Parts: sequence; C-alpha cells; structure tokens
Amino acid sequence: GNPASLTFPVPYVKVRGTCGQPTLNSIWPTWACVGTDVPVTLMGGGFVAPSALIGTQPLTIHCSNQHTIIATLPAGLGAGAHDVTVVNQCASTATLPAGFALYTQPRILGIRPPEGNQDVPTEVTICGEGFAPGTIAYIQVSTGTIPLENQAPFGDNCLVGTVPAGVAEGEHTIIVQSPCGTATGSYRVFAPALNDDLWARGEELWVDPSVCARQDDDIDIGLIVHRRGGKPPLQNVT
Repeated sequence: GNPASLTFPVPYVKVRGTCGQPTLNSIWPTWACVGTDVPVTLMGGGFVAPSALIGTQPLTIHCSNQHTIIATLPAGLGAGAHDVTVVNQCASTATLPAGFALYTQPRILGIRPPEGNQDVPTEVTICGEGFAPGTIAYIQVSTGTIPLENQAPFGDNCLVGTVPAGVAEGEHTIIVQSPCGTATGSYRVFAPALNDDLWARGEELWVDPSVCARQDDDIDIGLIVHRRGGKPPLQNVT
C-alpha cells in the first residue's frame, strides 16, 4: 500500500531578529541628589527591547527605541559614581563606566588656609564631601553673604576661591551651597599688623628619596610654603 506519513512537532524557537551588540554613548542628566525622582535619557544605538541598570538596580523604562531610552532612577541608590548598563533582549550589553553620580548634602572637611590678612585677597581651598556641580561658596559678613571671588572646582570634592580684601577682622562663616544642601565652616580674618602670612599643607611635606632610603644615606626634606601675598619680599628665609 501507500507509505505511512509521520508528523513530528517542531520545537518553539525564539527569533531574535537583528538583536546584536548595543552601544551606550551618554546619559542625561549625568548626576542627581540622593533621594530625588529624576527622569534620565540614555542615548546610543542598537537598542532592541532593552532593559537598563544603574549599578545593579534596574531603571524603570517608560519608552525606548533603537537609539534612546527614557527611564526613571530606582529608589534607594547611594551616593557616588555608578555604572550605567543597557541589556538587549538577547542579553548583549553596553556599559557606561561611572556614567551617573549621586550626591548627598555637602559637608566641609577643611578650609586651607583657615585664616587670611584683612588687607589683601586670600585664595582658599575648601574640601569636603557632596560638592555637586554648581556648588558655590560664600563668606558671611555684617551685611549678609558675598560669594568668594574667582571660584573654580578643584578635583572631585574641593573648590578654590578668593576671600576679598577688606572683610572685617574676626571669625567668619564660610557657606558652601550645593543643589543638594548647605554646609558651613569657619574662617578667620586677621588685622594687617599681624605678620603671620606663611602657611603650608601637611601633604606638601616631601622627602627625597621618597622610598628605599638606607641607613647613613643623605635624605632631603622639604616643605612647600605658601604666602598670602601683599607684603614686601621676605629676607633671609631658610
């Protein structure tokens, strides 16, 4: 007779189409304050039904296409720099290392120098924690607050600015105002008659050679000393 025909079930195969390696070029904004509900936009290419992570926590995605993801940060993220990762439906990934930063309320850990001469401008370096972009430093005076002059970021958590000449003698409050909060520190202005115009940072003490010195070797030791300025040249400094 006729040959028998047999039918076999075909196993389900998930077709991934053009899913491949995504690219992640940027995230905007690049920072936020801890605890804020911030929408972010991830930009790149090759996104296919993507998910996204900040650190190890998933972002809430509102919409996406091949080049853009619009999402919201998860709650509970801590301060610091976090990697941002896009994961395609076929598990291929792209990561932006330290692509997003979260800042806490600022805290001042040091003001150097901690004092300055009343009759000359004095450059100060203020260092601490939580100095988010847009942080500004002020000095409290009798009429209110005035911003330090010539302010600029210095590293991740420091800023440099100048206390103007003419600020009244005595103790003053330095105020650091960031988008995430406020911190205060102390600064003293001394009278022009006081001639203590030299200062140094502890980390600027140096030795040469710095390592592997042997017994009876000659070692050079030095300290970088700064002047507050505005006075005649020093004589016979050793």
